[in-house]
Formats: sequence, C-alpha cells, structure tokens
Amino acid sequence: MKVPVKLKMEADRKLWVTGTLEVPFADYNITRPQRLFIKLGDVADVTFEVLFAPQAEAKAPEPVAAAAEGPKPPTAPTVATVLPAGPKPKPRPPRKPKPVLTITYLFTGDEAKAKGERMFHSAELGGAGNKLSCGHCHAKIDERQGLLQKDGSARVGSSMFNAAQRPKFWGGFAPTVGRPRTSARRCT
Repeated sequence: MKVPVKLKMEADRKLWVTGTLEVPFADYNITRPQRLFIKLGDVADVTFEVLFAPQAEAKAPEPVAAAAEGPKPPTAPTVATVLPAGPKPKPRPPRKPKPVLTITYLFTGDEAKAKGERMFHSAELGGAGNKLSCGHCHAKIDERQGLLQKDGSARVGSSMFNAAQRPKFWGGFAPTVGRPRTSARRCT
C-alpha cells in the first residue's frame, strides 16, 4: 500500500510525518459499523501523525558505591513541588448501623410449616459466605393489610404470605414452586 505523506523537519532535528489514507471495509473483511439508525459509509478515512525525534545522549553510569547506598530521590519536579497542597477532604460521617432484622417464628417443632419457616430465615441456603436469607427481601405478612412490617421496613420482593396457595409461581413462568421454565433465575 502506498500512502502520500507530508514531512516537516524542525530546527531541533525532529521530523513530523503526517498522512491520510482510505480503508475500504470490504477489502479487509470489516463489518460496516452501525448504531441504531446510523450507519457509516463503506470506506474509513484514517489520518496519522508520527514524530521522529533524535535519541537523547546516553549518560555515564553512576559509580557502584552510590548504588549500594540506596535509591536517590528524584531530581525532576514532582507534583508536590510544583503544585500547592490541596485542601484536605472532609472526613466522612460514620455510617449508621443497619437495623438488625428481628425474626419471629410462627411455627415450632418438626412440622413442614416450621421447617419451611426456618429455611425462609436461613442464610445458609445461599452457600458459603452468604449473609442474606429469603426474609431479607420477601415478607411473610399479608400485603393486603399494608406493606410496612413490625420492624419498620417494607420488603422489595413480593410477600411469601400464602405462597403455597398461589395458582402459578415465578412471575407466572411456572405452574409449580420448582425452577421456572426460562433460563433466568428469579425470585417470585
């Protein structure tokens, strides 16, 4: 490929090379870029600018004894020497502790209802390192009486109250409590 270029030599022996070339997408098997309703043309215009500068003269190596003393501080200006010190940021106020969820169990013993309620409040279902349970997002109250719970919060997930009596589950994607028929895993 031949590309016409412009050369410019400066007094300090720096050489600038600039040029422009056209790249047809079809010649290089490039798919023509497009976003929504906007399509680019069939050719991309490429502009380049290159600077060739002479190599700085090599400095003599430092004596070995100086290297044994440890690293020397930088001699070039640093940000601290050039700019004045900025204002110190204000300390952040301490975070309010999150309220502890109080768990009230409605069922006791080894009944299926009691086991299900313990599972609802167990963070161990999520695996190692999990600290959340179903009860962190879902309520177990009747939403028809209001969303605010006794602990003063309203949960973002649908209530689990009377969930076993629902005609369909997983947002309507499944007829049973098992996994939904879609590949996405969601809560109710």
